[in-house]
Amino acid sequence: MNAISCLRGYVPDPSDAERKPISSEALAPFLEQHASFLGEHRQLALLDQSAFTVWTGKIGLYTSGSDIEYFYRKGYINLDRVQKCSIVNNRTTKSEIPGSPLGKSREAAGRWFQYHFEIHPFRLITFQYLYEWYRWHLAPLAFGNMAQIEAYFKLHVRYIKRFQRSPGFIQTLNRFNGIAELAIMLEPIYWPTITSNHLGSPSNSEKQFLGYKAAALEILKSLRKSDLALTHESLRHLANKIDSNGELYLLLRSAKWQKREKIHSDLGRALWFRHIAEVIRRGYDSIYEDRLAHEDEASSIWVPGGRKWAYGSDYPLDNSRELVRRTLPRWGLSSAPRSRIYVEGHTEVGALQEVLAPYLGYTIEIINMEGRDWNLWLEKQLRSDINARRFSTILLDGDRKEVLRSVKTHVRNMLVVGEVQINEPDFEFHYFSITQLVSAISRYEHMQNLTDLVPLNEGDFAHCRNAKQLARRYEDLRSAPSFKGTTWGAALAQEAFSENGPIDENSNSFVHFINSAIRSITTDYEAQRIRGPVDAETLQTRPTSDPVF
Repeated sequence: MNAISCLRGYVPDPSDAERKPISSEALAPFLEQHASFLGEHRQLALLDQSAFTVWTGKIGLYTSGSDIEYFYRKGYINLDRVQKCSIVNNRTTKSEIPGSPLGKSREAAGRWFQYHFEIHPFRLITFQYLYEWYRWHLAPLAFGNMAQIEAYFKLHVRYIKRFQRSPGFIQTLNRFNGIAELAIMLEPIYWPTITSNHLGSPSNSEKQFLGYKAAALEILKSLRKSDLALTHESLRHLANKIDSNGELYLLLRSAKWQKREKIHSDLGRALWFRHIAEVIRRGYDSIYEDRLAHEDEASSIWVPGGRKWAYGSDYPLDNSRELVRRTLPRWGLSSAPRSRIYVEGHTEVGALQEVLAPYLGYTIEIINMEGRDWNLWLEKQLRSDINARRFSTILLDGDRKEVLRSVKTHVRNMLVVGEVQINEPDFEFHYFSITQLVSAISRYEHMQNLTDLVPLNEGDFAHCRNAKQLARRYEDLRSAPSFKGTTWGAALAQEAFSENGPIDENSNSFVHFINSAIRSITTDYEAQRIRGPVDAETLQTRPTSDPVF
C-alpha cells in the first residue's frame, strides 16, 4: 500500500499523470495576473519586512530583515511585493520588480540599492522549512565543551554547503513556495469561512469575485490530486509536531478570529499552519467528492464512530457549535447548566443550595417541584433537558406514590438521563441519623439566633420515624413553629459535611449524592445515556455493557 492510499478518504485519481505538481512555476503567474484583484480582496494584509520579523518572532520563528533579503536574492523565497530603491543624490526612487523568479534573474543589491519587501503571512511555510534545514541540533549545555562545538560547526557548515549545491534543493524550495502560493490563491475564497469576516472591497461586484473563484479552481484542478492530499497531510503533521494538542485546536478554531490571531508562541504557529491546511482542504473538497481529514488529525487513530461520538460529526468544524457544546464540558469550561436537580420542597432546596452554591446558575440548576404538575410539567422539562443534553436528577420522597408512578412513566419513555434518588421514608431520615438530626436542630436554632434555649437530646426524639413526626415533636418541645424551610435544609447540609459524621461519600449517602451532582458537570452525556440508564421499575441506575460507539 503506497502513501497515497493510506490517506483517509483519499481515492486515487488515474488522471494525475496529466496534471502538474504543486510548484511556484504553476502558481506564481496566476498571482501576478490577478495582483489587482488580490490587492482588493486579500483577507490578510501584507507585512513589510519589519512587521513580518516581529510577527514571526511572536509565534516562535525568529527571522530578520537581512535574512529575508539574503534568501530573496539567492532565489530561495518568493515575496508578494518587492520594490527596489535607488539612492542617488540623497533622493530615493522606487521601482517594482517581480516577487518570484518567473524565469527572470534577480539583480544583486549593490552599494546604492536597497529592497523594500511586502510579505503574505502564508509565506511562513517556506521560512519554517528553511528553519528546519538550517537549525543547529544542539543542547545549550553543549557549549560548555568548545572543542566539540568547533568540530560540530565545521561539520554543520560542510553539510549546509553540500546540501545547497544538491540538485533537489532549489526544486524543493520551489515546491514550498508553491504551497504558500496555493494557499494565497485560495485565501480570498475560503478565509472568510475560517475567520467569519469578509474584508473585500464593496466596490467590486460579485461577478468579479465569482470569475476569480472559477479561475482559481481551474488552476486547482490542474494540480495533481495526490499532491494536494499529501501537501495537506504534511501540513497537518508539521502543525502536530509544533503543537500536538489537536482537540485544543478544534476549540481555538471555533473561537473568534480576533482572539486566536493574537495567540503567540508555538501554539500560535501551529494554529497558522492548520489554518493554511484548512484553506487547501476546502479547495480540495469543493472539487472532489472524497474528503480530506480535518486539521486536528495527525498521529491519533480514531475508531469508527469515535469522532462523531466525541464531536457530533466526523467533520466537527462543519458544525462548530455542536463541537463546542460537546467538548467544553469535558474540559470543565462550560458555563451552561449541565445538570438539573428536581426536588419537592424548600428543605431539599436549602440543603442543596448550601453545598452547591459555587455551581448554581453556572453548571447546576435546582428546580423546586412543590406545587407543580409532576406529570405534564415535568415531562416538558425533561424533554428540554434531553434537547440540551443536560443531566436530570430527581430527588423524591418514597411516600409520594402517585408521583412515583409519573416518574416511572417518564423513565420508561426514556426521558431521564441521569439519576433518580428515592428517599425512604423522606429526605431527613434517609440521609441522617437521629444523632445528626438533633445536632442539625441545634445548628438551625443557632442560625435563627435562638441561643438561650435548653439543649435537646436524642431521647427527646427516640420515637420519631419520619420528618413529620420530628417536626411535630419539636413543636411540642419548644412550643414554637416547625423548623421546615431552606434554613433547616442548610442546617442539615452543614451537619452532613461536619466533623460529627463521616464525610466520605462511601459512608455518607448525602455526600455521595452531592459528589455525583458535581461529577455530572464533566461526565460525558452520551456515554452516560448509553452505559448508565435508569431502570423503569426500581428507578436505580443500571450499568450496561453496551458499546458507546
